Amino acid sequence: AMTVPNAEEQLQFLVKIQRLLTEGSFTSTYKYALLLALADLAVERGGDSGEALTLKTAEIADKVISYYWRQAVPMSTDEAMSVLLQNTGSEAAIINRVKDAQEQQPSLRLFQGDEAAWKRLRRDVELVIRKMPLWKLQIVGSQKLLFLYEQGRDGSEIEVLGDAVFCLRRFHPLIHDLVKGAWVRFVRVLPRNRNILGDKIDLWEFLFGRERASLEKLVPILNELQKGQCFYCGKSLKKNVEVDHFIPWVRYP
Repeated sequence: AMTVPNAEEQLQFLVKIQRLLTEGSFTSTYKYALLLALADLAVERGGDSGEALTLKTAEIADKVISYYWRQAVPMSTDEAMSVLLQNTGSEAAIINRVKDAQEQQPSLRLFQGDEAAWKRLRRDVELVIRKMPLWKLQIVGSQKLLFLYEQGRDGSEIEVLGDAVFCLRRFHPLIHDLVKGAWVRFVRVLPRNRNILGDKIDLWEFLFGRERASLEKLVPILNELQKGQCFYCGKSLKKNVEVDHFIPWVRYP
């Protein structure tokens, strides 16, 4: 029978996440993006019963692209427009591919509507994920901490362990804060980025957006889609309406 992790096991999970972030080897931000993607997909696709979750690497690529899409936009400085460096060497391959895609179509949603172009981008990013962060994320020094997932048979999927699914869901906001904080620190200390950032840039907001964006702009769209009726009870909507959430903000901002 499936069981959920007890309090001590949940604490040990968080300790291992912390070890990945503080003791793991990071030459790029790929591992951060992968961790955030796994946490998001656990919320969207997983459950709280202790059941494992099989994920295609293409699904992970979708999430990774969505994070880098925002970050591949050039940041304006007094002198020029520059894209922030995301790795210790030359520019990251995923950033380059996303930049190329943005030159075709600045909107991610509209770009996804071009099926052929979207499939090419997703495939390129998926191959990078398989090659680098997917099988290196859980290595700390010479030790393998296989507490998140096991390798799939053909490399095109992973099985997220049941305990990991439970903890990624339960501690989603905390894990996001930990990973994003480490991501911001990594980007800020890269020498080339210091000239771009200066002291006035809110790097967190530039990389990830506001913690909770206003949904006012969705009201007229949803109102039209629902023909002016409440989604739940079917009665007519009045002027002062709110946008409801399938997943609460507190769980998944």
